[in-house]
Parts: sequence; C-alpha cells; structure tokens
Amino acid sequence: MHDTSDTFAAVSGPARTDDFTEKVLAILNDIQRELTEMRERSSGARKDFYTIAEFAEIVKRSPYTARQWVREGRVAATRVSGTGPRGRLLIARSEIDKIVRHGLGESVPP
Repeated sequence: MHDTSDTFAAVSGPARTDDFTEKVLAILNDIQRELTEMRERSSGARKDFYTIAEFAEIVKRSPYTARQWVREGRVAATRVSGTGPRGRLLIARSEIDKIVRHGLGESVPP
C-alpha cells in the first residue's frame, strides 16, 4: 500500500494538482485490488466440520433442533473430546449439503 504522508503533503499545498489526483487514484486502486484478492480467497473457504451452533445457523434451525436431528439419526455427527463432560458434536459439511439439498430439513428422512 502507498505511504499516505506524500498524499497529505500534496493536499496541504496551495493548489491540488494532477499529481495529487494520481496518488489518490493509485491508493484507491491498491485498496480495490486488495479487497478483490481477499474476496477471492474467502469465497472458496469452507470448513470441513461445523459445531451444532454453526450448523443450526446455516440450516436456519435452533441448536435444540440440530441436536434432536443428531439423536434421531437424521444428521450424522462426530463427538470429539475437549469441551463439556461428553465432548463436542461436529457435523461434516456433507451433512449440511444433504440438509440444504432436501429443503433445509423438512423432508430429510430419519
């Protein structure tokens, strides 16, 4: 990114010049390029496993419903140790895709 001190020095002069405009445009172009790169990097970012809370948010259901679906076998989950007395439930991305494919859970077979 550009050093803004030169840009501000140009502003403080008696008149704004084409040099100032070029510097501002260069800064804006750098910002736009960085934002585009960030968008491209994050657009492909997907997690392999999600917590019950994350899963519930994605499928627009409550965490209680998500746990109930796990108990009923409608959604496969993996229990990992580390938090809570019985560990934490993690749901694979493929299970989310299955739920979304079936209309967010209304017709997911048990």
